[in-house]
Amino acid sequence: MNVLAPEESKLYGGMNNRVDSVDEIGLQIADLLTGEVRFFFENNPELLSVESDHKLITGESREEIEMWVHEFGIYHKYGSLIKIPPDIMQKIQVFSGGSCIPIYRRSFAAGLLGYYTDLGQPRYIELYEGNFFQQID
Repeated sequence: MNVLAPEESKLYGGMNNRVDSVDEIGLQIADLLTGEVRFFFENNPELLSVESDHKLITGESREEIEMWVHEFGIYHKYGSLIKIPPDIMQKIQVFSGGSCIPIYRRSFAAGLLGYYTDLGQPRYIELYEGNFFQQID
């Protein structure tokens, strides 16, 4: 590190493994968040099935709203968007005494909550925009 990044190496304070992982606050927070997400989906199982189907999303398939990215001078299909039904969005936005996800959803850095639908489709909930973002297969 001294050779590759001499200025940054002066800032490095070292590391140790003397603290058990169960006592690390970062891991405890990750465990709490994981529990909250699990509890959220257990109490809102319709999120796993609403707007889910067997149709593959590919570069050639056509969906009502598609997401494309432009990289290296080439357009690539990234996925599709589906508006979340209002009754489902209500469960994401309004705390009802269950999971705390509705309370701290604005704290999600990317505004995304990723999971797989009941049919195995990789999908995100866009917490700010109110969409399901379904990734390309």
